[in-house]
Amino acid sequence: RAFVEHARRRTPAYDLAAADAADLVEVLRRLDGLPLGIELAARQVGLMPMRALRERLDRALDLATGRSGPEDVRQRTLRVSIASSYELLDEPEQRLLRAIAVFPGGVDLGTVEALADGDGDPLDRLHALVDASFLVADPASGRYRVLFIVRAFLTDMIEALGEAEAARQMFLSRCVEVADEIREGVHGVDEPTFDRRLRSELDNFRAARDLAHERGDLDTVERITLPLSQVVTWRDLREIWTWAIELADDPDLAGRRDRVRTLALAAEAARLIGDFPAVTRFSDEAFLRAEGTRDRAALARAWSARATVAHYRGEFARAAEEWLQAAEMAEPREAGAFTCSAALAETYGGHLDEARRLLERADVLLASVGSLSQRAYRAYIEGEWRAPTDLEAALPCY
Repeated sequence: RAFVEHARRRTPAYDLAAADAADLVEVLRRLDGLPLGIELAARQVGLMPMRALRERLDRALDLATGRSGPEDVRQRTLRVSIASSYELLDEPEQRLLRAIAVFPGGVDLGTVEALADGDGDPLDRLHALVDASFLVADPASGRYRVLFIVRAFLTDMIEALGEAEAARQMFLSRCVEVADEIREGVHGVDEPTFDRRLRSELDNFRAARDLAHERGDLDTVERITLPLSQVVTWRDLREIWTWAIELADDPDLAGRRDRVRTLALAAEAARLIGDFPAVTRFSDEAFLRAEGTRDRAALARAWSARATVAHYRGEFARAAEEWLQAAEMAEPREAGAFTCSAALAETYGGHLDEARRLLERADVLLASVGSLSQRAYRAYIEGEWRAPTDLEAALPCY
């Protein structure tokens, strides 16, 4: 309504066409509903179609008001309006704001504290930036983001100050740290918290991987991709599944130190998307390169991926054997899930006594893990074990 009212002040006959609605929604979203931004964008529809306005929104900082007559010069463009507010911040607040602006997906409190790096009280700085409307706070998720149009202003500021290279490196380093933190935390009792954090950080991880690729920084590409690939087995994040496959198929990464782990994670990812020939290809290469490797946990994933192929082909004895091989080589926090899978194969193979024995072994392994996903998997397999003889007893497990 505000957009239409402003547009009609310049073009009285203006009416919003249905075909323009989607473009207008995107314009308003990217302007974050800022009143001045809406006014300035609305004044352009007398000059250009809505689609052209949307395509030129990267120049929104310098849209003129088109007003006639005397006016305060600070209201002529968004850039000078934002600049006048930015200048009211003290230097540490400005530095923190520029650092946050590099993160397209916003930041959490931990990242704010890392970026502040002892430069005063980060919470005081954070309050000041939210109060000045430079940051949007979401108390429920504990995340903070810079308004789109403010981020454009700050990006120009970072370039003008010669801080671009340092800002990009800091962004990449922090994304590596967050990926490691998620990998370490997601298998424990706080799994739901780390799951939400993973999803909230996806825009940052995407941007970081793209930036690292552009710079030829293969170490950073690996250090973001591999930890995340280790935690998505239980999650519907198909995009991250494909990242591991891309790494394994990248010829520039063929001779890397972490090649076995990359191949094993790619095999697991191929299993998740149902590409069984790729599972075999990646796991075969992982085993060929495995001689002398100390990364037994990576090989465990390769064994598990191969077991899944056998399982879906109805080769249950082979599947159980390979999953037990995976459990023997895995980290303690993953050994229980692989043992559960072996129990599932034995169940489908009709060896119910052996399946029960394996479930009891899995219970011991899972006792200290705390992962809700693994507990749910264990309950599902209990249901599969009970269903053929006692459906009523299976239902609570499901």
